[in-house]
Amino acid sequence: MLNIVLFFTAFLISFYSFAASINDAKILVVPKGVNMTFWQSVQAGAIAASKEKSQKVIWRGPYNETDIEAQISIVRNYLDSNIEVLIIAPIDAHLLVPFVLQYQRKGKKVIVFDSALIGPDTASFVATDNFAAGTQLVETLHPHFPDKAEVLIVQNDAGHASTEDRVAGFVAYLKKNGVNKLHFIEGGVTKGSALHATRLALAENENINVILTPNETTTEGAALAIKKLKRNNVLMGGFDINSVIYSHLQHGVIHSLVLQDPYKMGYTAVEQGVKLLANETPSKEILMPIVIINRQSLTEIGNYEFIRQFLVEPSPAH
Repeated sequence: MLNIVLFFTAFLISFYSFAASINDAKILVVPKGVNMTFWQSVQAGAIAASKEKSQKVIWRGPYNETDIEAQISIVRNYLDSNIEVLIIAPIDAHLLVPFVLQYQRKGKKVIVFDSALIGPDTASFVATDNFAAGTQLVETLHPHFPDKAEVLIVQNDAGHASTEDRVAGFVAYLKKNGVNKLHFIEGGVTKGSALHATRLALAENENINVILTPNETTTEGAALAIKKLKRNNVLMGGFDINSVIYSHLQHGVIHSLVLQDPYKMGYTAVEQGVKLLANETPSKEILMPIVIINRQSLTEIGNYEFIRQFLVEPSPAH
């Protein structure tokens, strides 16, 4: 009986704090997920902007990047609230469109960040130039390619415009430079699914000697597959970093990484939202800078300071 009372007490507390946050905040930030280092860094940036601009922000996202239904549910739940600005990183470039349009029809403003939304004309777009970043990664790796390069591209789930654009950048550069032996696999959106898919691909084809990955989970999973199978001849490049990926880079499992600045991305997106609330015109498109690092450049002071944000878990929001 006591457990039931405690459960309903906790439920009521959480309900009223939830309702209070709806009444107080005018900006809703909806990431693709909350369980990855990348999104935790985005959250830290969003919180920093919220505090500096004295504008309360609600941060709500699905646990991981597979749960499109949860993301849609979050967006729908706040449609009739006091939220005036929706800031969203859409899991799917198409499926979120009807719900974004509902916000716009109610006179609410929408900012898209990290990953594009196909269709609606939104107030601002804050992201990496993902196609160019994909191209730059392969351009960095290309001088180190083996003579007979056979490339495995470990893709994220379909629908994520950001990672699809990075893969398109990979392919464009490879084909332009005469590298045509390409293999594509679905790595899924967890490091476990990426590990499993990459391990199978490497076991089935001993000629694969280059691996490219477009985000944190595919990078971590593919690097672990290389390590487990002791495929030291494989040249690997990927996107994003966390403590595990950092270790793989230090030990030479990964050659090069593209690092985005998720903290700055979260900060900038909220900053543009605050402008909208003040009836100011935000920047229509803001492209975030990238850094490409390798094992040798880890010791450079600027790179080390930048990387540190990904190696310490940000404090949860209160």
